[in-house]
Amino acid sequence: MSLARYYRFNRATRARACESGRQVIVPTRYVLPSRFRSRPDTVTAITQQLKPDVYPRVDDEATIVLTYPKAQAIIQASGNWAFDRKDIEVYGQTGYAITVRSNDLRVRRGTSQEEQIAAKPLPAPYDDSLSYLQAVLSGQVPSAGPSSLETNLVVTEILDAARRSAASGKTVRLSATR
Repeated sequence: MSLARYYRFNRATRARACESGRQVIVPTRYVLPSRFRSRPDTVTAITQQLKPDVYPRVDDEATIVLTYPKAQAIIQASGNWAFDRKDIEVYGQTGYAITVRSNDLRVRRGTSQEEQIAAKPLPAPYDDSLSYLQAVLSGQVPSAGPSSLETNLVVTEILDAARRSAASGKTVRLSATR
């Protein structure tokens, strides 16, 4: 199941959703520990156009920084990578976890050596986005977690704040309530 949302940053409006875009912005709420699974306090974004001959009307590079009370997430979205990337790196005070393709994790805890761990496969219908959508629509499973309406509302709010930040050149502070 893909958690990515595709976006390109339009030079004129600074945000245009593109179903077939090459940019990948991963909802970081999904990978953060549960105490950070809330709206960020601030959103800061910088965009660039690096390939005007390929993407003449959009910025093809974006860096978005989200700040939380005790964490920071950095999202790097690009249409300039030579291959498909959907990697995630999470660093803590005593270790880290880094995705390796979609099947493995590189993990280091405390003073131990890094180890590579096979990710457990998702059970059906969660292993396929269309099967999951069909199961939700037919009432077989609830819409929850990364695919829930709540998560998607937060992701949309983050992307809107990123658009405004890139356009103004300033950090956008999200209000305490929606």
